[in-house]
Amino acid sequence: MQILSVYPQPTIAARLVDLLIGALPEKGADVWLVSPWITDFSVSLETRGPLLPLLGRDLEHTQLSVLVGLVARWNTVHVVVRPPSELVGRGELSRLAALLRARRQLLPLARQDETVREVLSIMERESEDLVTAAISNGDTVRLAARLRTVPGVKLHFNPRLHTKLLVTPRAALLGSANFTYSGMSRNDEIALIVDSPADVAALRRAAEATASRPFSLDANEYSFLGSLPEGERTACLELLDDAATPQSLADLLRVACQFAA
Repeated sequence: MQILSVYPQPTIAARLVDLLIGALPEKGADVWLVSPWITDFSVSLETRGPLLPLLGRDLEHTQLSVLVGLVARWNTVHVVVRPPSELVGRGELSRLAALLRARRQLLPLARQDETVREVLSIMERESEDLVTAAISNGDTVRLAARLRTVPGVKLHFNPRLHTKLLVTPRAALLGSANFTYSGMSRNDEIALIVDSPADVAALRRAAEATASRPFSLDANEYSFLGSLPEGERTACLELLDDAATPQSLADLLRVACQFAA
């Protein structure tokens, strides 16, 4: 067993890369990448020469999605994350849609009334805050959308997921860190490498259990819009049709809606 940390020297990301590279020769194995939030952070390849020929060019860094795609050429990579309905700021959608409606009604009065202009300014700032909150986990949604198109990757959703776990045929990494840039490089995190065959087998069963929830893209049982309560679904559709919706939120909602049965 090895103990890893982020501070004072980040070691978790390097060992995560090592485990993924170590899975490349396995052929036909199952690899599990489980985390509520996963983003396409950059990983270092400076000391990992055997991987470079597979990438086709000499690189010092690549993205997590590239490594996952390489492993998936010969193995099945199961990626388990929270569903988009838990990652997009659902609570903000209805409030933002209502703000935009109210803003449209007030705009014609703004020229004649200074108070209305002040109210519009306040509404604009609140709208910006709501958008920031709504898209804060958007990178995980975008990565999930990218990975679902990669042959050999199976995407699973678990709305109650809190586990952070990577399981390869020979070892597993588990700890407090999400597989994100902050989790690998900025936050105070700790993780363990486990390589006992019995422990790895037990952790693989635990990873498999995280994917045995009702939401599963592989089972065609997940739809972003269908998983929203009626009021939030209506607000989402309204925001998608509203030209005043900030582009960053509209783009994220379109990506989330791609996950449909």
